[in-house]
Amino acid sequence: MRGLIISLLIGFVLLGPALAQSDDCPVREQAAFAEAQVWCSDLNPGEACVGNTSLRAEDVAGDGVALAQVGDRLPVGQVARINIAPGEGYGVAVLSAQAFQVGTWQTEALRLVAFGAAQVRNIGGFSEGDTSGEAAVIASVQAAEGANIRSGPGEEFRVLSQRAQFDLVMLTGRSADGGWLRVQRVGGEPGWLVADAVLADTSGLPTVSRGDAAPAPLYTPFSAVEIITPEFDARCEAGPPPGVLLQSETTNLLRTRINDIAVIFSGTLFAQASEARLMLYVIEGQAIIAPATATEPVEAQAGQMAEVIFPAEDAAEDATVLAMPPMAYNHERLLALPLGLLPRFFYIGLDIARYIEPRPTEDISPLTGMLVTDPCRITIGPGGANLRAGPGTQYPVRGVMAQRESAAVTGRAVGTDGGNWWQIAPQLWISAMTTVTGGDCVAVPLVEQVPPLPPSAE
Repeated sequence: MRGLIISLLIGFVLLGPALAQSDDCPVREQAAFAEAQVWCSDLNPGEACVGNTSLRAEDVAGDGVALAQVGDRLPVGQVARINIAPGEGYGVAVLSAQAFQVGTWQTEALRLVAFGAAQVRNIGGFSEGDTSGEAAVIASVQAAEGANIRSGPGEEFRVLSQRAQFDLVMLTGRSADGGWLRVQRVGGEPGWLVADAVLADTSGLPTVSRGDAAPAPLYTPFSAVEIITPEFDARCEAGPPPGVLLQSETTNLLRTRINDIAVIFSGTLFAQASEARLMLYVIEGQAIIAPATATEPVEAQAGQMAEVIFPAEDAAEDATVLAMPPMAYNHERLLALPLGLLPRFFYIGLDIARYIEPRPTEDISPLTGMLVTDPCRITIGPGGANLRAGPGTQYPVRGVMAQRESAAVTGRAVGTDGGNWWQIAPQLWISAMTTVTGGDCVAVPLVEQVPPLPPSAE
């Protein structure tokens, strides 16, 4: 990347020195998120925003660049690294980047939020005419009949694929006679198309031949990142674990790269990483994690976490990166994440099976034998009942509790429909009208802070 390369060092100090076990620790973090919301809520596309008062920027030579005012912003293409120092204070940074959609060179908005002891280094660098030393151009196919992508610069080479009129192609080189253009296919493989099929300024492209090595797969700034979180756990109980949130704009699959691992996703991810492992929590949507040395990619859905284990530094050169099978995570650990700094509203994915007991093998009620002093449990009669994200029929359905299945009750509330509701877990509720109870349900505590309604229901 040419020009100024900026490194941000963020140290967010709101209420004085932070103590790991301080009673105000969760309050401190939430205040930091609220501060970032004030300064970064109107973030423009392609900007990085810092919502705190302690900021230092450096260029590649290490010379300081003054950014004096809280809420100052920079183009993401000029940001090299975000480093939120652990220890005292608390930091938050919000970035509005772009990522390529899978199967095309069309870009889509990608929001990143880094917080706590998180370090994020930009690995992507594509911009029009500049890919960190190698020129590249995105162009549209103009030929009405489309264009063939061939294995070499000539009609005699076999056809690899076809592109229709107005499809986008990534041009990375041109033949010596200028009649053919090398393209990078979406998977990174090279191909060739006739130069007359596109209308673009290709004068800055390097002259290449069929045998020349193609450039590495190209990524836009901050769609390819290196993440390090020295701490994996929250600094205090009920506080948010440090890390990086990533959210796609739509349901289209986006092509990203995290710690040299190809990650295709739509929805919302929460990432934590050390030199030894990468943890990806799919809190909305889906993700496909595809390490280059793994035999099969790992597919994870909302409510699941995928772990990638890297070889030790002294491992053999051909040591394999291990992509572990996805597993359900405890969604309650993620409730304190700053989801309000993301542009789209959603509920955290959860594994309902963690909270629902299967029906008994015998044809009896699961509440049989319970004492009135036992902790409150519920079961369902014929037909089952909907499980919702909050107390009320205005909340979306998250699943169904079937006849004679049972669950422990953790809270209660009067719903938006005026009825009584039981909380099985945060963001998992059921109407009391549909349940049969056992045990001491009078002692169930009242939940004062219920989940927010989705915007469409407000």
